[in-house]
Amino acid sequence: MELNVVAAANGLPTLKVGEDFLEDPIDPVEGARAFVDPKRLEEVDVVVLFGVGLGYRVEALKGLNPEQLVVYEPNEAIADVAKSFKGELFEDVALFTDHNLLLNHLCMFSATGDETLFLVPPAYSRNFTKEHQKVVQIMTEAEAYKQVRKNSVRDRYPLIIKAGLTNVPQLAQWPLALEMGKPLTGCPAFVVAAGPSLDKNAHLLAQAQHKGAIFTVNTASPVLEKVGAKIDILTCIEAIDATDALTRGAPNAKLLAFDLSTHPNNLAVQADRKAIFFTQSQPFYDIATRLGTQTLVYGSSVATTALALAVELGADPVVLLGQDIAYTDGKVYAKGTGREHMTAVTQDNGALRIEYGEEYKKKFTDHGIKGPSEMRLPLQLDAWGGGKVTTTHDLAMFLRWYEAFASIHKKDGPTLINATEGGVHIEGFHEMTLADVLAELPERQETLLESYDATPPLPMDMLEKVRDDIVEECNAIQRAVRKCAKSKRGSEARIRGEDHLKKACNDGFIIKVDAAPELIKVRDDKEMPMGEREKKTFGAIEQSTQRVRSSIEAALPRGSQAPQGSQAPPGSQALEKARSSSAA
Repeated sequence: MELNVVAAANGLPTLKVGEDFLEDPIDPVEGARAFVDPKRLEEVDVVVLFGVGLGYRVEALKGLNPEQLVVYEPNEAIADVAKSFKGELFEDVALFTDHNLLLNHLCMFSATGDETLFLVPPAYSRNFTKEHQKVVQIMTEAEAYKQVRKNSVRDRYPLIIKAGLTNVPQLAQWPLALEMGKPLTGCPAFVVAAGPSLDKNAHLLAQAQHKGAIFTVNTASPVLEKVGAKIDILTCIEAIDATDALTRGAPNAKLLAFDLSTHPNNLAVQADRKAIFFTQSQPFYDIATRLGTQTLVYGSSVATTALALAVELGADPVVLLGQDIAYTDGKVYAKGTGREHMTAVTQDNGALRIEYGEEYKKKFTDHGIKGPSEMRLPLQLDAWGGGKVTTTHDLAMFLRWYEAFASIHKKDGPTLINATEGGVHIEGFHEMTLADVLAELPERQETLLESYDATPPLPMDMLEKVRDDIVEECNAIQRAVRKCAKSKRGSEARIRGEDHLKKACNDGFIIKVDAAPELIKVRDDKEMPMGEREKKTFGAIEQSTQRVRSSIEAALPRGSQAPQGSQAPPGSQALEKARSSSAA
């Protein structure tokens, strides 16, 4: 594609692709102003511009102060030209040339209910038709993700926060997985999920265990036991009680790795070695920061979490198995998982019905969580090895996470291989059969268990400091919210009080997240009178302070003793952090 910066009729630089102008050929500045209608921006929260050109439209949009401006440029060379032409313009603009990173940004930095305006210059639509269609798809998936996230906040955050706070004392008993260093450096890892295509190559896992470390999820663990493959790390992030599956899988696993916010019963499953990790999910990122520990990139599924953990521990290459991210041949899970009876059936109206069965749905409702929706809109995506495969928008979110992960690690990360032999095509992953992968690998060498045994848990005094900080933040927020409730709306005292409350909530991030489900309900009720809205908002925040304070104080009562074996040996990373913290 030939790019040329030429002079417009008024002498300003303009940009051509072939014979087509991407900026106005007469007056690029006036053309950009005419393209951007100020009235269209008045009631939107996010503006997505397709095509940066030389930056004239970006400049016009910035002049209108949109809540959030996102720019996607389908051609990296054009983005480079624009930055060289008006570099300072993009210092505070989210500019992307990778659609996976665009999706990640839209999912993370916009909320459910936000109005999004998508602006496409006609010349960009003509010259980048496929890329235009791709971004439309990305925006649709981002909206679906935000709705799922809203449902997760509403249904799961209170449960997750209580579980995570209850589990804090376990950090003084079991080491942090990400403090183990890189014990799998130079060692392959096989990340085994439970998708239906696992039926095709599960029999090779007994051979794979001699070539690399096996990471797996609860649902797939019975398959590995059946074929005689030992699990290196069984990963668990479930917010619901999954002790039945864990109890079956634990005897065949060398190490169990848990997200801090997993159900407390899961962490109680008998095993010789357990490790805990923090994900980058909202509720506990704050605690991880206080403790000075790393967080794991979180893809909202146990399979994506297992992949991220394998990479953090130094594995290379990393091989996906059973990760269909689709309903291959109308199936939901592989044989031997105990869920092979579940099917995906296309209805007369074109919708896809996922037949989970009552027992599976009961696992959620027993914990007060809404179960997964049975009716889904189907989506046809490129398949592993060619052709198309049926999936849904919610599963496509995981696909995009994998693709964004591959984009981020493209330059200096491990080799990523998709050996699922079915399901969707994952951009950024090499497609190989498992047999071909194994034929190229030598015998494994790693120090996983040695590194685990040398990694201490955190000292109890660090956890007590976190408890005291959280309790003080709860008290500060409670004082602030009561002052706001007592002051008159619009008064200087109320304005000062609301500013103080916002600051206190930002400091006490867990309380802010815990209150989110009730605050979403208040926000979404457009008919609620202002007085009642304020009362419910203040009430929701105060109730959250009480719940969070009660949970952390119950988990770590004052004067509690450290679990046996929690003292860090001299020279350990955990102890050095404790010393630094104490010195500070």
